[in-house]
Amino acid sequence: MCGIAGFCLSADEHINARKVSMALLKQIKSRGTDATGAAWVTPAVKDRGTKATIAVSKAPVPATLFDPYIAKMPAKARRVILHTRYATQGSPLNNLNNHPIVSGKIVGVHNGHLSNDDDVFSYFSEARKGQVDSEAAFALLNRTTFHPTQVLDSLDGRAALAWLDSRDKRDLHLARVSGSPLAIGGTAKGSLFFASTLPLLAAACAEAKVQLAWIEELDEGTYLRIRNGEIAEFESIGESKKTLVAV
Repeated sequence: MCGIAGFCLSADEHINARKVSMALLKQIKSRGTDATGAAWVTPAVKDRGTKATIAVSKAPVPATLFDPYIAKMPAKARRVILHTRYATQGSPLNNLNNHPIVSGKIVGVHNGHLSNDDDVFSYFSEARKGQVDSEAAFALLNRTTFHPTQVLDSLDGRAALAWLDSRDKRDLHLARVSGSPLAIGGTAKGSLFFASTLPLLAAACAEAKVQLAWIEELDEGTYLRIRNGEIAEFESIGESKKTLVAV
């Protein structure tokens, strides 16, 4: 059991990303204390000629000790994914085993357990970087040429996922593939927040003084692409499945 959380903000939402991130992390801490991590899109600064980039910070500490590691997150970050880890495979002292996991263009977090991770790596003839099953989900998303809804149910086991893709940094991606829970909520200003469960999401937003206009739990087999806080895609996983992995 691990915890995932994060948000994608609209242009009208003015909040401190670090403070909201720590509120979310401290709530999902109950789902894992072996390691904590965050990834975010650092905004482009036109006056300085800098482009948007994805930054990652993670460490083998509980969320209550993560403040120094999140200090580099810009207060104005708009897209953030978060993770608290309950280690079942792979030492937290090896940061490659901790989330967010980087696989090529994909930076992601996972709650659940995959049983066919070896098959995914074998299919792509790809070597692992760490020792965790979660890495296979993001290797799949990085290497496939198909839409996420066509390949995610190639994963066997339990999976709730959130990820950023450096090929288009405007988007935040969410998927509740099977088993593991995932809740979302939105503000009146059009921002979207998520966490592993409804109670944890509600409590974190209340602590951060973020007022949710609505909140719900995602059904299994659901994929969302969020841009500027709005749900740009809301699709079912597996309706036009591409069989990539022999199980």
